Amino acid sequence: MRFFLNSARSGDIRAAALLPYVGGVTVQQGALADRGATPAAVIEAVVASGRRDWKLFFQMSEGTAHEVVDQAVGLDARMAERTGGPLSGPTLVCMLKPLPESLFAASVLVARGIEVCISSVSDPVQALAVSTFPHVQEWRDGIPCTEGPPASRNPGFPHSIACMVGRLDDAGGDGVAVVARIAALYAAYGIRPRVLAADVRSLDVLQRLTNAVGTGGGLVDVTLPFEVLSHLLDALAPPAIQVTPEARRDEP
Repeated sequence: MRFFLNSARSGDIRAAALLPYVGGVTVQQGALADRGATPAAVIEAVVASGRRDWKLFFQMSEGTAHEVVDQAVGLDARMAERTGGPLSGPTLVCMLKPLPESLFAASVLVARGIEVCISSVSDPVQALAVSTFPHVQEWRDGIPCTEGPPASRNPGFPHSIACMVGRLDDAGGDGVAVVARIAALYAAYGIRPRVLAADVRSLDVLQRLTNAVGTGGGLVDVTLPFEVLSHLLDALAPPAIQVTPEARRDEP
């Protein structure tokens, strides 16, 4: 299990970089709007953190497949420009919703070497449906097309799929149970994408999640707000890294 910061705040990103167990940042469009932040500012904060091992999960705007591809390629190019190359790190992971246009866009992005996460997956059947992509190489008259004999049309697959645990709970469901079922299903069928338990809001929910996943199997990662993420080691020892409010203050 890997832990990711769920925040668009530059102060949170800077402070989370001091925690060795944090593997990156997830940013939703709603968080950008709430903070009045821009994609460029978030990328700058992640690069400035110095954590080359990080992944930046960034939610793409909805649109046609062409529009989504153009947005993702532009962000990936900006990351490469700021880090010195596509292999330098941090790594961009484009988060796309499970919509037909987005899945066609995901196929193109994966073929170009850009990592993809299908977000807002709400049940195991949907998780199976988005676990592989069609092998799309081009569009003809607005129709996605493949090339080559059937044996060459190897499907791509996402780096991960994400379930919004908190939102599922808000809707009267059981987000932890959904994540556990999907993880167990992927493990049973040998499906490669990781499962990202996003929007986990408390240590209690995190504890329930670790217990559920531990008995069912599968690869599960978690996104947490900084207020939760910074206290994961408190039960073992006093915090080794004291993060003051000043350290989390957003840069102007």
